[in-house]
Amino acid sequence: KDLCAPLGDGVHLRPNTPPADMATMYQAADMMAHASLREPFGIALIEAMACGVPVIGHGGHEVTGWIIGEGGTTVDMTLPGALASTISQWIANPSLVADLGQAARQRALGNFSPATIVPLYRQLYDRVFGG
Repeated sequence: KDLCAPLGDGVHLRPNTPPADMATMYQAADMMAHASLREPFGIALIEAMACGVPVIGHGGHEVTGWIIGEGGTTVDMTLPGALASTISQWIANPSLVADLGQAARQRALGNFSPATIVPLYRQLYDRVFGG
């Protein structure tokens, strides 16, 4: 909270938001930045993308780029100004943000929906248990 104070009224922290309210929050956003330098698997990225929100993630992990695909971009969050530059470019190009949002939703539905994931888990379990 203290780190965000210099940003003024433009930043709103919502800790412990109930899961049922998350879709509404994502849908109110123009974009989502996930600035964590260590993220083993970004569920928040997929949640935002499923709501049609383009995402920006840290480029330091290959899996982050794989999750995001065409639904946003990665930047090196350790470089001063890298995230701000990307956000500024997106703000200046609303049609790009709209296109990325559509691509984000399609990526989430195509790669991470239950219809896609459940059969993959079943295949894995069959291999593990010799089925």
